[in-house]
Amino acid sequence: MACAGFDGQVVRQDSKLNHLADKFVKVRLVQMKDVDLSQFQFDYDLTWSVIFMNPDGTIYGRYGSRSVGGPMTYNSMVSLEKAMERVLVLHHNYPRNRKSLNGKNHPPPHWKTAADIPGLRKRRRKQLIQPTNQKNCVHCHNIYDGWIETAYDQGTFDQQSLWIYPLPKNIGFKINVDQGNLVETILPDSLAQKAGIQAGDRIVSMKDQPIDAYASRKMAGWIEEVHKGLESLRRKDSGRLLNARFGLSWGLMNVMRVQRGVLVTSDNTTYTEVTVSIGNHSTWAILSRKAFGLDSPMEIEMQVKAGL
Repeated sequence: MACAGFDGQVVRQDSKLNHLADKFVKVRLVQMKDVDLSQFQFDYDLTWSVIFMNPDGTIYGRYGSRSVGGPMTYNSMVSLEKAMERVLVLHHNYPRNRKSLNGKNHPPPHWKTAADIPGLRKRRRKQLIQPTNQKNCVHCHNIYDGWIETAYDQGTFDQQSLWIYPLPKNIGFKINVDQGNLVETILPDSLAQKAGIQAGDRIVSMKDQPIDAYASRKMAGWIEEVHKGLESLRRKDSGRLLNARFGLSWGLMNVMRVQRGVLVTSDNTTYTEVTVSIGNHSTWAILSRKAFGLDSPMEIEMQVKAGL
């Protein structure tokens, strides 16, 4: 397995990370049976992941990603080292920066452990009740499997649940693997290009949260709103359309605020100050006014389309 080699580089005694690793209390988890899912929230489809946290449970950041190119495509010793250095800075400034870290975790899941998930209890009961060994453990991906299987069983499955941690390239940009926060390329005519993101930009925060590792900067919040918007248009559901309008307008506003490095005075002045930075007559400003409903009255479907 590709992850075995990378894992070995990290944990062996002669690792290049030792000068940093010695500053952390290291705990290694190799199965998910009894793990607290409300505390350990990450992309469970990963093969290898790191969660950086304070002893009080506050999450500093996450490291690890994967793609169709392989489980280790977006991981490297260089980028892990940089992520660890950023985490140590956050730790040095804690708890003064606690407020900026509050959004690192989503709301607690419906089920606290794998054994609580109905879909897993139904289909993998043997794994849950027997002693754990190499051939009988609950893998990370089993958590997602259990959630989806439970949704199917309860008739609540929603296609949006498959878009939890999308990759940046889904909206048209690629992050430099070793740098971890540097935009390397932009795809022509992509959402990223239309949003004004450029090669050479650094993603330093997202939704007011400091960025320290690749998995924490997948722009999941905004991309998720994009998919919600598309789904709301497909279903023509008023409630979904209202949620999508709000998410797309403010979500994109925060993306542009970070990308342009705009230091806003307050939430009440965010729109004005970001728009002035980009240009009041720019295509972005025109579409954002439509998404916010600030121009002439238009149907909510058109506001969502403007946000997209």
